[in-house]
Amino acid sequence: MKESLFYKIASTALFQEENRLDSFCKTLDQSPEEKKAKIAEYKCAKFRHATVCRIYMLLYHGNRVYQMSAIHVDIENKLKERTEYFSLVENASTDEKIDFKLYYGISAIAEELLVQSQKKLETANDWEKIELEERIGGLQFAKACLDEAWERRKEVIQ
Repeated sequence: MKESLFYKIASTALFQEENRLDSFCKTLDQSPEEKKAKIAEYKCAKFRHATVCRIYMLLYHGNRVYQMSAIHVDIENKLKERTEYFSLVENASTDEKIDFKLYYGISAIAEELLVQSQKKLETANDWEKIELEERIGGLQFAKACLDEAWERRKEVIQ
């Protein structure tokens, strides 16, 4: 399967963050005393991990599905809801259509999740705020990875 530069850049950054958070949590899982002492950091890492992993899995599985000329329902549905993104995808060249679907579809999903989380943040209690702030941070990180990969997709590999 041929992977685009966009996919390689975005998936590498998301995978590294997902792996870093997962390793941190697994290390603490192996040491109950240390985990107890760092429970706040542990929970924050878990919340952030959940959102980074969600975006990474959308990217990974979306790329895999589109490479097989199939349809990723979540991405396609979100694109249809966002007509401005849908028209960009429809006007993309055949060579770039997968990247356009992945970038704009997953961006729309991330943007919607960000809006929902920020709205919930307004009425959240203390721990709910912390959870939502970590999830928002994970979504912002993931969206930044997508944006950077999108900007760098035209670089020539030497």
